[in-house]
Amino acid sequence: MTTAIGPTLGQRWKTWRWVLLAVAAIVAVATLSTWLTAPRPGGPLEAASTSPDGARALVTLLRDNGIDVVVAESLADVERAARPDTLLVAGQTFWLYDDDQLRRLAALPGDRLLLAPIGKTREALAPAVRSGDATEFGGLAPDCDLREAQRAGPVQFGAADTFTAAGSTAVTRCYGGVLARYDDDGRTVTVVGDSSFLTNGGLLEEGNAALAMNLAGTRTTVIWYAPQHGEGAGSAGDADIMDLIPDQVTWMVLQLVVAVALLALWRSRRVGPLVAEPLPVVVRASETVEGRVRLYL
Repeated sequence: MTTAIGPTLGQRWKTWRWVLLAVAAIVAVATLSTWLTAPRPGGPLEAASTSPDGARALVTLLRDNGIDVVVAESLADVERAARPDTLLVAGQTFWLYDDDQLRRLAALPGDRLLLAPIGKTREALAPAVRSGDATEFGGLAPDCDLREAQRAGPVQFGAADTFTAAGSTAVTRCYGGVLARYDDDGRTVTVVGDSSFLTNGGLLEEGNAALAMNLAGTRTTVIWYAPQHGEGAGSAGDADIMDLIPDQVTWMVLQLVVAVALLALWRSRRVGPLVAEPLPVVVRASETVEGRVRLYL
């Protein structure tokens, strides 16, 4: 009869199972942490983008402060979420150029915060202001009585547009006109000539984070609308490739084709009938062969 002096298989399993469970737990935690903290690239001002020009940091701050941020992927999403007590934050306005789209946005209730709007978007959604001169890079002091700007203090803008009143409506101008605000039949319309101050990369500059939170956190529900492509009948996605080519380019190509055709015709034309040219001296073939051979001897 023999007696086992070493640990049995069951004893080994009891010893190693805790080690294996610990290793599995560490791997699971590391995988989850990597997934949660992994960069999420995206377009400018995109709510989920962690790139320097994204807006994930601001959206996260707003949600941490109890504000419901509705990320709208389309105009239909904006229309479903718009209420009199909501704030529409509109960025990437160069995609907001379709007339029907702008009319639908202008008809929606609620406050508006327009970020670096193009002329057509500004005229439709903030008609009480007009564009002024552009500012240079650098920090700007509020120089106004607007509470949101006073609390934020100096802000680091990039190259930004400024705004002035377009009519008799009273417009509050801050930061040299980069920020303009006015009341329109119970709604508050705010226009900012630069959007970089509220991006992931811009929040750390001076009072940028405070101003971004003060402007975007005025309502309990924020509709974040930063389209990354065009919508509507005039969108680039519905256009044919020929529609995207300027008319001048078409005429230039046609002229180039005609020029190449004329050049080919000129170079390929015959210069006249073949002419027999008499040789000055008649040399026998044998002498020619012998002469060539001697060249290599």
